Amino acid sequence: MSWRFGALTRAAGCLAVIAALGPACSAGDAPTTSGRVFVFESELPVAAPGIGRSAASATFALPDHATQGDGEWYGVDLIIAVTAAVWPPPAGVNYVTLATNGLTAAQIEFAAPGGDRNLVTWRANDMFPGASHGLFASSTLVRFRNILRLGGVKGGANEITLRIEQDLGHVLTSARILAGSAVTLQETLPGRDQ
Repeated sequence: MSWRFGALTRAAGCLAVIAALGPACSAGDAPTTSGRVFVFESELPVAAPGIGRSAASATFALPDHATQGDGEWYGVDLIIAVTAAVWPPPAGVNYVTLATNGLTAAQIEFAAPGGDRNLVTWRANDMFPGASHGLFASSTLVRFRNILRLGGVKGGANEITLRIEQDLGHVLTSARILAGSAVTLQETLPGRDQ
């Protein structure tokens, strides 16, 4: 699955490139000026039928000159929906990870104690709010924001992969990046002096 980027729109004081489902962008299709945030209009779902690893990937384009660092810091602002396997969820630990160009940028842990304890706990450590955690019964939304790794950004076509890793039990049946999630660009790293 891939996204093709459309027209520029002004939103909340920054320019956004709105994505629509279609063939992958080539480097020449990527905007080279003013496009600062790539917003996904379609979901990227992953189904996890059992123990093991399941993944889904899509391509998105960045400007031809895109690199990570020195005034251009690309990141992700994700809204991820997850669903527990059964009620009550079996004991285990699963991970939902997101990578760009094969390099992990997000990892969220989901754990269930099993038995008569019916809740799944989740925890993550991202760059913006720091450590975050929660618990849920059958499904939840998790917001995750982080800076992409140096090799996870390149000019032209990039690959984004959402994966469920179920090596220790079958806690989750699905995860999906929701529409409205974005690849972002900012001039400075969060928490650093300008």
